[in-house]
Amino acid sequence: MLGSLDAQRIRWLALRVSRNPLLHFVPSPALAPFMLDPRDRIFVRAANRVGKSRHTAKKLVQSMLDRPGIRTRAIAVNFKQAVKVVSRYLADFIPEGMLEDDCRYSVTRGWTHGLIRLRNGSTCQIMSSDQKPIAHAGDSLHIVWIDEVPPPEILDENIARVMDYGGAIWLTATPIGRPVEWLRKLIEADDSVWTEYLVEFSHDNCPWYTAEQCAAWIAEASASFWTYQQRIIGAWEGLAVDRLFTGFDEGSILSEIPDQPYECALAFDHGELSGHEVALLLLWDDEVVIAAGEYVSEGRTSVTEDAQGVLTLLASKGLDLRHVSEVVGDVNSAGKGVARKGAGHTVNELFEEAFFELTGMRVRITTPSKGPGSVDAGHWVINHALMQRRLFTTEATPQLNYCLRHSDGKKNRHLVDALRYGGVPHLDHGADQGFGYLYRNHEPPPAWR
Repeated sequence: MLGSLDAQRIRWLALRVSRNPLLHFVPSPALAPFMLDPRDRIFVRAANRVGKSRHTAKKLVQSMLDRPGIRTRAIAVNFKQAVKVVSRYLADFIPEGMLEDDCRYSVTRGWTHGLIRLRNGSTCQIMSSDQKPIAHAGDSLHIVWIDEVPPPEILDENIARVMDYGGAIWLTATPIGRPVEWLRKLIEADDSVWTEYLVEFSHDNCPWYTAEQCAAWIAEASASFWTYQQRIIGAWEGLAVDRLFTGFDEGSILSEIPDQPYECALAFDHGELSGHEVALLLLWDDEVVIAAGEYVSEGRTSVTEDAQGVLTLLASKGLDLRHVSEVVGDVNSAGKGVARKGAGHTVNELFEEAFFELTGMRVRITTPSKGPGSVDAGHWVINHALMQRRLFTTEATPQLNYCLRHSDGKKNRHLVDALRYGGVPHLDHGADQGFGYLYRNHEPPPAWR
């Protein structure tokens, strides 16, 4: 028989096991591989309610216990989330007796001095993405967990923090209401060092809910169509609430352009501010118009720099100016070319000269007719063409895609304006069937002179 001391110790151990939250955690099948993944750069892009933050808190606490003396950091969006979400989840997983005596968690103030200290020497700093980058500097860390998409400078600063130890960065997010294009390029680059997990909301992925609860949440989320893709599917971007182009969805974006003959056009919207000189490469036939590429100026550029950027865009598609049958540009005078040629010259004329200097070919850039109501009419044509699957974009037009997702007609409009100038004439076939009379340009088509 076991002695009384042995029996007492067994009961004590059984009690400790029953109270250890780490031993009772059941991961989502979709996140179980992430929990065991030892790689150093991991991005979890997940729907709402799949437990991405709770899973990561468990993984971080387990690492702190398994590796005595490691230094870690957990970063929330702001102080409130740091206390109510990140700190609470971490507190939920720390077993009884593992904290230093003077280290405590308060539901209203978070951790003492914003620092978790375990008896084995491991620590975790609690911070937020709304702090200045300098607040994140100066430490060498083994693991950093960032909950939700941070500003790029915060991510950069924390990557620097793990360099000394060859440490890990775990980024978890449902990217709602945050700029994400910069992060998407980082994660999905051909040479990216990041491993990505994408987790949708479903009963299989969230077995802690009943099938009825899952169905109810999906139905509720579907009413908010502008965030449905993010909340349920974990998509990179949702749709703006007051967006203009309701016909645009993921089916509007072609991953490959069908191999068939197309006419080719360039459409410009001119601007002087950073990112305001834009051009679209458009393909069309009798059935569809396809935005196959885009040029967006970086910084304040000259006409020659912009013209070279457009030529580079054409070259990336195996094209040059000889393949372009139409070039259309907005009506702008003087502007960025005043210093070069003086007032009285249009930006289109300056581009014609720049193309000639760069290629030896002369191109005629025509202007769109902009009668009363032409903007609203053009938006109408674009939206209906998107609904009817007669207008497509591609993965090579990410900024145009962003504009069509989010534009309310007032912001994010430069590439949409270029699409109006170059695309609408080929989408609206005659005044008797739409608004073609507002756009039909009676000037001669471009000619090589």
